[in-house]
Amino acid sequence: MQRLEYVCSTGDEISFEGPIYGETMPSLRGRAWTYTLGARTLTGVAWQARELTLTVKAVDGETQLDRLRMLTDHDVLAHSRDSTISGLLRVDDVWECRALITKSEPQSITPRIIETQLTVTQLGMWRRSLPTVTYAPSDPDAYQYLDHPYDMDYDYGPPSAPPVIAVDGLDPMPFRMTIYGPCSNPTVTIGGNRYRITGDIPGGARVEVDAVEGERSVAFVNAAGDRVNWFANAERGAGLDSGSYVFQPLPAGRAEVSWPGGYTFELTPVEERSEPPWSAS
Repeated sequence: MQRLEYVCSTGDEISFEGPIYGETMPSLRGRAWTYTLGARTLTGVAWQARELTLTVKAVDGETQLDRLRMLTDHDVLAHSRDSTISGLLRVDDVWECRALITKSEPQSITPRIIETQLTVTQLGMWRRSLPTVTYAPSDPDAYQYLDHPYDMDYDYGPPSAPPVIAVDGLDPMPFRMTIYGPCSNPTVTIGGNRYRITGDIPGGARVEVDAVEGERSVAFVNAAGDRVNWFANAERGAGLDSGSYVFQPLPAGRAEVSWPGGYTFELTPVEERSEPPWSAS
């Protein structure tokens, strides 16, 4: 972990690389699952919000401390009105975690250096978006000249191997999916699960599905960029593992991807970790 910054819900950023310095911030590297101990087992295993403290030093940084207060107070108040709004902690411009800074307690004050202890509420896991995979209809023009040297009732075509999605790691991953119009009632099948949206998507418009826990949403975006909540248009079946759940995580390993064709969609797996990585990977 080389670089840490706080990103306000407004998009404004505060770096902890100066004039506010966070140094090593060891508490950020911890993790804690919640669970109930049984006789020989754990039950109720879950990842819940947790509090941690970070000690920072501001060197000639009074202005930035005032700005930090303004941005973090804004996020706390916004979150109290809408729990989907929060700030982010971002590590090395890659890993992000939803968070709020709820307290600042000065520890020492000198003419040049102010040391204060921040209380951070970590609201979710650390996440990073993996490379986006695009699935597009076959283009007949790409192979229209693959003809036999003599007249036949058929021509050569491209290989027919089914497309796949490869998810590295041991566990399923959430994802973000974008389906581009024009299309009607688009359906994508990945592994044993069907992802279906009911409705017409005209050319230039798209539907965005966010399956990340705490952020789950389905939005229709028209050609002008206006967004409409389409959560009710998404098939959710009987929930997780029902076979028709629009937020079903992508299975670990390789899974076949199929769809009727005629439209393009993009799939972005989202990797989750309980703590930021120690290595650069």
